[in-house]
Amino acid sequence: RIYSGDGNALVAGSYALGSAGNSAEGPRTACVDFDATFGALEGELEGLLSAKVRVSREPITSPGPGFEYRITFLGAGVRGDVAPLEVLAKGPEGNCTAFRVQDGSSNRTTVLAQVHATTDIDGGYLTPGTAYFVRVSARNR
Repeated sequence: RIYSGDGNALVAGSYALGSAGNSAEGPRTACVDFDATFGALEGELEGLLSAKVRVSREPITSPGPGFEYRITFLGAGVRGDVAPLEVLAKGPEGNCTAFRVQDGSSNRTTVLAQVHATTDIDGGYLTPGTAYFVRVSARNR
């Protein structure tokens, strides 16, 4: 989720993501624009994680104007626990573009841009060693 903390719309800025526990010098994405398309973010994450992901993006107005991205890990390359993503750099502190907001008729730099990575569903639904029954059916046409 990326949004402006002062209520003004973001017009510029970027951030970088990496796996939790990595330092700022560890593997991370390139700087991602605040309004990156879902495809652009998918490409960055797939390059970082060596796993297939699906990204969706929707605009948000609360807690501030911005975007919420949902990332789903897909395929056989995703096994076991996937390390959470975290923001490793944002704005100039990580050699990314400073965040700017539209303020009246001009743009100004802001330190109130918020970039948060959270986990909606954290596995734990299946117990290792437990047998599960899965029913699958198909019909030829």
